Amino acid sequence: QEQVELELKELGFKHRGNAWNPRAAADMNNPTTTYGSSWRLKMQLACAKLLQTKLIILEHSSIFTHLDVRNIALIKAWLRNFVNNLEGGADGTVLVFNCADEVFVADTCTGNILELHREKVTAY
Repeated sequence: QEQVELELKELGFKHRGNAWNPRAAADMNNPTTTYGSSWRLKMQLACAKLLQTKLIILEHSSIFTHLDVRNIALIKAWLRNFVNNLEGGADGTVLVFNCADEVFVADTCTGNILELHREKVTAY
């Protein structure tokens, strides 16, 4: 439970007590159905890290449609930290973006990047 709380706090969740608080959007004790799409995305990322998933797929609109500038920066930093902690991908984890924002990808991924465009793969 401590690890779960730590991951959720890293993504902006708070622990405000033991009961459901309908006025606290980011309270860890609230049922998942009470969260908006940006908070659910953050929960999914935390779950992926906690479950040590081998594949994360992010679609452009799920990142940019539901998040404000502050939260995009938070997600960018979280993903960069997640990718950097993979120790060069030695554990076989793959992060896949369907993203038209080259700056977001470049700011997030510091390792090997493969771009698939019009049936051609380019390595960066």
